[in-house]
Amino acid sequence: MWIYVPSSLAIVEVNEAALKRYGYSRAEFLNMTILDIRPVNDVMKLVRIALKPHPTSGLIWRHQKKNGTVISVKVISEDVDFHGRRARMVRAEEVVTKVEAPADASSGTGNSPSSW
Repeated sequence: MWIYVPSSLAIVEVNEAALKRYGYSRAEFLNMTILDIRPVNDVMKLVRIALKPHPTSGLIWRHQKKNGTVISVKVISEDVDFHGRRARMVRAEEVVTKVEAPADASSGTGNSPSSW
């Protein structure tokens, strides 16, 4: 969970779970914006949605950890008052998508991942 200011997208609060998940120190995270945890190709989409008065909640987003790993997360956000100013609290839950194996993966046709 973290809290950011919509007008600047600056992160102003973060919990321990987010620090552990993303690999940043508290000082690093609090010197970032929500753009900094997104892959470069996702930034414009985020800006369009984040600046709306009531952004859509429950969307699946790609986030990038400090080590560069990209993860998929379901983002739920709500407007809050944070020390007298308008802010948005975000809860991000990592989601794992099930990848189906090709139907012929075990048939020895050479299409299995181990043969790539």
